[in-house]
Amino acid sequence: MLAEQGPLEIEVAACRVQTNIKRRLMQYEEVLGIVQCLDKNGVTKCDHYLSNAPSSTPLKEFAIRFCHSWRPGT
Repeated sequence: MLAEQGPLEIEVAACRVQTNIKRRLMQYEEVLGIVQCLDKNGVTKCDHYLSNAPSSTPLKEFAIRFCHSWRPGT
């Protein structure tokens, strides 16, 4: 059974990046997303994600997708 945790307030930033694997620059770009918020104890939690979404994707959409399966303090 899951407990109600209340609303989640977060900060999200996203930018286009190119992955570098073993000193080889990949030919495609990805979006690097950074999510930051406070957990239930007031400690800042930070996580990052990579996405292949188009650059025209709104930041709000990234926030929804990045937080879909991530909840601080869980």
